[in-house]
Amino acid sequence: MPNPGACACLGRVLEVLSGVRDFTEKARARFKGFAASGGMGRSFRRMPLLPRLFLRLIACLVVAAGLRGAVADPSAIHVVVSHSADEFAGWPANEGCWAWGDEILVGYTVGRYVDRGEKHSLDPEGPQTLAFSRSTDGGRTWTREHETDARAFRAAPAPAPSAPPDLGSPDVALKFRYNVWHHSADRGRTWSGPFRLPDFDAAHLIARTNYIVADRDSALVFLTASDRGADASTGGGRSFVARMSDGGSRFEFLSWIGPDLARGLATDERPIFSTMPSAIRTGEGRYLCALRQRIGRRKWTDIFESVDGGKTWSHLGELERGATNPAALVSLGGERVAAVYGSRKKPFGLRAKISENAGRDWSDEILLRTDGRTWDLGYPRAVRRPDGTVVVLYYYTTAGRPEQHIAATLWRPPPAAR
Repeated sequence: MPNPGACACLGRVLEVLSGVRDFTEKARARFKGFAASGGMGRSFRRMPLLPRLFLRLIACLVVAAGLRGAVADPSAIHVVVSHSADEFAGWPANEGCWAWGDEILVGYTVGRYVDRGEKHSLDPEGPQTLAFSRSTDGGRTWTREHETDARAFRAAPAPAPSAPPDLGSPDVALKFRYNVWHHSADRGRTWSGPFRLPDFDAAHLIARTNYIVADRDSALVFLTASDRGADASTGGGRSFVARMSDGGSRFEFLSWIGPDLARGLATDERPIFSTMPSAIRTGEGRYLCALRQRIGRRKWTDIFESVDGGKTWSHLGELERGATNPAALVSLGGERVAAVYGSRKKPFGLRAKISENAGRDWSDEILLRTDGRTWDLGYPRAVRRPDGTVVVLYYYTTAGRPEQHIAATLWRPPPAAR
């Protein structure tokens, strides 16, 4: 029989070594300017191999010790939104989240739960439904509402609505998915549609619900186009912003958000995508957008800003690296912004960062949850209640509830430093 002590030792070594890559990336980013000027980075590269490995091992021990001692924010309250022992429920970022004060609605995909190891625990051959859950008390309790076949909900779209939505109404909601959209006049209790989105000269649209109402007649809609397939994760995808006007009878392409990641790339790494935009308004004509980025095995989140109403975008910097999950931005008032994202690297869970200057700089990671059972979680959307509490909606799995389910975290961000 294997020696238990030896197995534990080997496991510890593997745990430490698994941090080498993350530490190297963090160190490279932190000392990038110094190394470029011929400082410590160049000296480190000139070291013999064994001393370099030793220094990396020491650094990784520090990182691993920090992860072992990491404790989730005790003030965060976690609530089960929807769970069933035979059901997979997931991906709120795909289907949308809306808020009217303390009333919150979230959409998500439901299918049969099957443990498939390293793949999503969703039966790919079984039926999938679109479900909605609603809270009327700020996310403390939830009621599951109507469900419909996900494909039927998008089938046979009309060109445009005969009765356009009044975007100035406080009860209106819009929903975008793939190449169609819907609207509701009663806070998502009933939906009109589907209506066809223009193709914007793209082979495929991979729309998810992210829009910002401008006035009673128009809104900015954040979408993703792909020339490789309807699923950006298997091919390509590039995000852009369009203006919807005349109650949805007109859509105008405004601009790409960020550069084409595939242009000028020397390698044939796949997949390559820049997708899942999460945008918020930070001022008059000013918008902030987070994009999920990937080139092969490199995965990160970038932050972009527009100061001219979405016509052009500039890159502010990188939010995080390696979470393998889309980020959700939420305004905390003024230039204060929070970003929330699932973590598909250990410890599996939910994390956040705060910016005090509209996305130019970000705090260290705040651990909201660290009890995730596997990597198959996240895809959050977030809203802010009138009392300042942030409500994060996402899918999750724990040892006690292994089936992927919809959860909510009620989080009071720490006050701004004075």
